[in-house]
Order: sequence, then C-alpha cells, then structure tokens
Amino acid sequence: MTTARTPIPHCRPAAFTLIELLVVIGVLVAMAALLIPAVTSVTKSNSLSTGGRLVANLLVTARSEAISQRRLTQVRIATKWLNSAGTEETALSYRKFSVWRRPLPTDNRQSSDPNDPYIQVSPWETLPTGILFESDPAGYSNLPQNGTPNDPGTFAMGGTLTNIIRGIKVPKGTADAAWIAFDPTGASSVSGAPPGRVFFLLTEGNWNGTTVSSTHLGHPNWLLAQVDTLVGRVKVVRP
Repeated sequence: MTTARTPIPHCRPAAFTLIELLVVIGVLVAMAALLIPAVTSVTKSNSLSTGGRLVANLLVTARSEAISQRRLTQVRIATKWLNSAGTEETALSYRKFSVWRRPLPTDNRQSSDPNDPYIQVSPWETLPTGILFESDPAGYSNLPQNGTPNDPGTFAMGGTLTNIIRGIKVPKGTADAAWIAFDPTGASSVSGAPPGRVFFLLTEGNWNGTTVSSTHLGHPNWLLAQVDTLVGRVKVVRP
C-alpha cells in the first residue's frame, strides 16, 4: 500500500520592512561619519611621512653629492614661487625643493646666472598635497625642547638667518629659496646659524602668501627633518 506524503509548505523568506531598511541605512551613515575623519587623519599622517622621507632622502643625496663630487652642494626650499607674470603660486611656495651644486672653475658646466654660481642637479621635488614646510614654529608648543635628546637645534628657515637666495630661475618664473649647504667633508651649514643642529618643520596646512595656515597648529601631527651640522647626519623626528 502506498502511503501518501503530506506536502511540506514552502516558507517565504521574510522581507525587510521599510522601517528596518531606514534603520540599517541610518546605522551605515552614522558609521561612515565616524570612520571618515579617522581615515582622513591616517591619510594625512601617511602624506606627512611620505614628505618627510622625500626631504630626508634629498638631504642625504646632497651630502653624498658633496662628498663624491668634492663640491659644495645646497638643498634649496622655495619660500616664494613666482610665475612668469611675477604672481606668486601659493600652492607651490614652501612645497618645492631641490639639490644644487657649485662647480669649480674647471668644470664644463657653469651657471649662466651672474648672481647665482650654483647649478641645479636634481629636479624640483614637491611635497604631497596638504603638506608643506612651516615658516614659523613658534605656535608648536609640543616640539622637542632644547637640552633634550631630540633637541631640534636652530630652525633652518628662521627670519634671523641669512640663508635666503632671491630670484633664482625656475620653470616659467623665479623663486626665493632658503638653503642648507654641505661641504666635501659631509658637514653642513646654514648661514647665520651656530654649529650644532638645524631643522626643517613639516606640517599639514597651506601657504596663503603671508603665513602658513596650519591644519593642526600645535597638534602632534608634525615632522622634523633634522641635520647635525658637524657631521651632516640627517634624522627624522616625529612626536
């Protein structure tokens, strides 16, 4: 005898109601609002680290160039980048830097600028977007203090120094630049600064033509590129 099978009813999967969908969307929006600042902060921190590596590497390159070529070299940082019309390109000021070398009279390549005996030996590098050289570290209360192991030394772009060269030729214009020099022994110097340590300060912000508008003035998201002038050793310091 054949036993009749009772059909098993098919269960329909439960669907989300409109209210449940709105709740889920609201939760996702709230999570995104919390995560975006964190992701942005990490991105800026990475950009700062990238900029620090670029600067440190170029300082090391300039020192190596001075030793291997037996020539004076400079790392120049554009403090005012002007286009062919004489208008400042504020997005490039305090963000461009390169290596220059002073040739000997017997060298084949010589400067064509009577006011500047140095020749450019590396292209202009540019710091990542949103990262620039600080023009004044006064507002950074959390920088290493004098006398500590990370004593930063003298600010290499300070107004009391005389390491500014004006009107150098750059693509489609001219620029003023602060410089740090390396000699054939590997030692470095900044005109007007005492021997010891000098430093450049990298931060988040923008140059408005007068001052650096820092994203986080006094915030710990900064970076020091420090040079021991006696031996030319380069060190990166972060909080």
